[in-house]
Amino acid sequence: MTPVLQKERFLADTPAQPVPALVAERALVPECLLDRDEIVLLAVKPSLWFIPLQSGPWLALCGLVVALTWWLGHHGFGADVPRLGMQVAVALGLIRVSIAMFQWASRLYVLTNRRLMRIKGVLHVSVFECPLTKIQNTALTFTLSQRILRIGTIQIQTAGTGGGQTTWQHLAQPTLVHTRLRNAISRSGKGGNTDL
Repeated sequence: MTPVLQKERFLADTPAQPVPALVAERALVPECLLDRDEIVLLAVKPSLWFIPLQSGPWLALCGLVVALTWWLGHHGFGADVPRLGMQVAVALGLIRVSIAMFQWASRLYVLTNRRLMRIKGVLHVSVFECPLTKIQNTALTFTLSQRILRIGTIQIQTAGTGGGQTTWQHLAQPTLVHTRLRNAISRSGKGGNTDL
C-alpha cells in the first residue's frame, strides 16, 4: 500500500476528525455533467476567505481614494471632496465584494471516480474537466496569506497538446483534498507526479 493510501486510510479511520468541507454531495454537481454510474468522491467550494482575498487589492485602492480625497479636502480643494471620495470608495468596495461573492458562489471543484472538474463563472460559465488518467502532475502551493489563513491551492497539469492546466484555489483543508485527489489518480491506473 502506498504512503498516500495509508494516510487516507488513517484519516478516514480517525473518529474525531471534522471534515464538513469535504462532504461528497452529488446534489452540488449539476446532473447534466455526470454519467449515471459516475461516483462523486468530492465536491467542494473554495474557502470563504476567497471573497476577501479576491477583493483585497480593490479595497486597498478604495482606502487610498479615501485618504487622497481627505487630504485634498483639508488642503483647499473644498469640503465636499472627502465626502464624495468616501461615497465613491464605498460604492466601488461594495461592488467588488459583491462580484467576489458571486464568483465564490458559482465556483465548484469536483472529483469523481473518472475525472476532475472545475466549474466557475457568473455570466459566462466555464467548465474544465479532465479524465484522471490524463493528469500528469499536481502541486499543493501556499502563498503567505494562505499560510496565515490555513488554506491552499492545488495546481493540476494535464497531458495533451498545449499542456492544459487548472487550479483549485483557496481550499480549506488543502492537504486532505490533495491526498484524496492523489489517491483517486492512483486508483484510476496512472499515478502522476506530485510536488508538495
